[in-house]
Amino acid sequence: MNKKILTAICVINILMFNCRLYAQTEDIDNNVSDSNKNGDPKELYNKGVSLFEQEKYEEAAAAFNAAFELKPSWKLLYNIGQAEAASKNYGKALQAFENYLIKGGDEIIEERRSYVLSEIKRIRPLVGWLEITAPDNSIIIVDGMETGKTPLVDPLILTATTHKIVIKHNDIEIYNNSLKISGENTRKITVKDNKTEIANNEIEDTKKPSTEETPVISTSSDVKKMSGLKISAIITGITGIAAAGLGTAFTIKGTRDWDEYNKVASYDKSRYDDLKNDIIPLDKAMALTGFIAAGVLIATSATLFIIDSKKNKKSKKVSVKASGWGFAVT
Repeated sequence: MNKKILTAICVINILMFNCRLYAQTEDIDNNVSDSNKNGDPKELYNKGVSLFEQEKYEEAAAAFNAAFELKPSWKLLYNIGQAEAASKNYGKALQAFENYLIKGGDEIIEERRSYVLSEIKRIRPLVGWLEITAPDNSIIIVDGMETGKTPLVDPLILTATTHKIVIKHNDIEIYNNSLKISGENTRKITVKDNKTEIANNEIEDTKKPSTEETPVISTSSDVKKMSGLKISAIITGITGIAAAGLGTAFTIKGTRDWDEYNKVASYDKSRYDDLKNDIIPLDKAMALTGFIAAGVLIATSATLFIIDSKKNKKSKKVSVKASGWGFAVT
């Protein structure tokens, strides 16, 4: 009798095992394996990982950015964001992380998405915006690096610190100065008729860059994809229904065995003992286990659906706007 009951419980455990949540892994290394005539992105990626482990964060960021230039995989944006953040280049880090969420969409596992969102929340107060108005085709240079040309569609996203800003028009410097950028605030530079006007957040209430229109892009791809939580919820629910079916089947079987047990009591002692000691107790154990498993699995399925629904409400849409560094998410 004990062996049969143990077998029944194992069957239910297998059903419950199938509903577990599978954590999606993200193999960034394999994603940059193609070579390029201008360099090997995988080699640059590995170099970036090695430099990051050595705490040479700026060099690691440079290596990851070089790999991204050769093979623009959205997964590399995560590495770029980490390296730039560790280098305290928060403007570039914020840009990389936000682009990572946009380009990765539903392919990003929930644990990674949560981490990136927490990093974005941490970094946002450490960046500010710079609006520049200058003659068309003026070259904007920030800290020695060319970042774009006027007219800019949207403000530059910069780390909250003092930056060296140079603006050139027709190879002539029309602006050259150090400018302090404060966190979550906007400064403005206007160069017109050889005159420069500088506005900061103390004069204007511009804590966030203003635009006439901010397009909204869903993080979901055009082809709808179900999240891992939703898939797990569906599998768990189906498994729960199967467990309920198993419990029902053994309930019906138990009823029939009980009827037989009453009939054979007077003429078949061997069958009577089998029914009494083995078969009927097994029927009861299987039915009870099936119904208990069904209740747990269906409740778990409902919980997963609720969690997935709440997460979708939080991250269903992301505002995207072009900036001097690429795209910014608000």
